[in-house]
Amino acid sequence: MNYTKPQIIIVVLLLTMFMSACVSAPKAEAPRYEQHHYTFSVLLTPDQPKASPHLEIGLSLIELKYSTEQARYLNNILYAGKTYNEYKDFVLTNQREVYRTAELAVSSTGDASPVSMNWKYRESIAIRNPQYQGIVIEREKEFYTGGAHGNYSKKYYVVDLDDQRVINIENMFSDYRGEQTRSLILGELRRYSGLLNNEPLSSGIFLTDDPDLSTNFFVTEDGVGLHWDTYEIAPYSEGNIEIILPWRVIRPLLVQSAVETMAKFGINFFVPSESAVPIQSAS
Repeated sequence: MNYTKPQIIIVVLLLTMFMSACVSAPKAEAPRYEQHHYTFSVLLTPDQPKASPHLEIGLSLIELKYSTEQARYLNNILYAGKTYNEYKDFVLTNQREVYRTAELAVSSTGDASPVSMNWKYRESIAIRNPQYQGIVIEREKEFYTGGAHGNYSKKYYVVDLDDQRVINIENMFSDYRGEQTRSLILGELRRYSGLLNNEPLSSGIFLTDDPDLSTNFFVTEDGVGLHWDTYEIAPYSEGNIEIILPWRVIRPLLVQSAVETMAKFGINFFVPSESAVPIQSAS
């Protein structure tokens, strides 16, 4: 079949467009981890399951799909070198032993009622920003072992996967415990409690006017987050406390290496200009 010149041009254009679409089509990235959920119930009197006090265990763990070296490093952080499945078995065995030992202790005194032995243990691990080489791991634990209420804790790991290190907040700031940084943190705590700038923290929800600065932190596109568990700086009724220190405020207090590392977390800093030129490393 003979084509005219205009027909050939049209065919070439169509083929070019098709090939361009194929090249620019985004590739689906393989998941870097999978979440696995488990629930267990440990009975004190298995022969009377409906009436038996019990320990409820709930786990939400991650199976890592990173490179072998990175997965091994993260497993060391999260599971003491075990796989997620081995860690699941370890927690189940350990919690069961603790529960059985406690039951034998209270049974020998005769002081415990069946309700006091209805315990609970929950642990959850999640990853933020898994598409980057810098990730934030969030680990939550909740446990109840009798008494008026349970306990809750949260731990963050800010991880540089390239260099395989957990970042320390004190290495991000030129002087994390200096007066300027402390003043900013106390100011955010006042705002959290609805206090004015000149009001002491203890006049709000906090236990003291000069709380310890938390090293339990995370990073987001908005800034550096600080976390305090229940009881650390406020009564139990206030729960855990979290504040955000905005990047625009703390940027002058950060060391240059921290600014560069944050790019691995998808956080990039720009000078305030119309051209929005990225801040360059000091030569």
